[in-house]
Amino acid sequence: MGQHDLRLAIGSLSHLAEQLYGKKKPYEGLLQEVIKDYKGENRWRTLKAYEQLLGIRQGQSKQLLILIWEDLKGLLQDDSRVNLSFAEVVYTIYIDYQDQYFYFNCHLSQIPRIGEQVQFGFLRGVLGNDCFHVKDIIHEFDGPTHQVSLYLDKWTNNLYKRIHDDQEEYEEEEMKCARIQNLIDKAKQENQQTMKPGGRSAKNTRKK
Repeated sequence: MGQHDLRLAIGSLSHLAEQLYGKKKPYEGLLQEVIKDYKGENRWRTLKAYEQLLGIRQGQSKQLLILIWEDLKGLLQDDSRVNLSFAEVVYTIYIDYQDQYFYFNCHLSQIPRIGEQVQFGFLRGVLGNDCFHVKDIIHEFDGPTHQVSLYLDKWTNNLYKRIHDDQEEYEEEEMKCARIQNLIDKAKQENQQTMKPGGRSAKNTRKK
């Protein structure tokens, strides 16, 4: 894992990394700076900048990042208790309708599945339509937050029904092809029988 990937992984587990504070680890100062960069809006600082700020020996910051990650993995894989929790759930609805783009945050008691039809009455006043279907769902886990993004499409067709109908049509075609193949195989076998010595062939059999 590269040093940038290490910092991203550590930063995304910042709420878990807090359990590593106060344990006299050699990386505590670096851990705090990495989390600060992850949560900040500025660009990531270089490893050299960390080393100069914290008085770390040149080239040692990468090894310290690896130690942080190994300790974090130990917390993640601790069988005696669950250390990772995504208590905060945020739902965001994204709609792209006739060159109009709209989104909003909300709380949902149940997540609609891909292909299901959804209606939001207030969207008729915003977009001129209130009936959509779920095109895609993305779950993102960052820090203590579980971000659920639902993307709605303008069509109202039920994708589950389409998939079910397509599956039935496909199976029917498969059965037709199998029947045709069986007829072809049977015809080949009969033809081979007539071509064998002693076999009866309409072309070679003459009335006496």
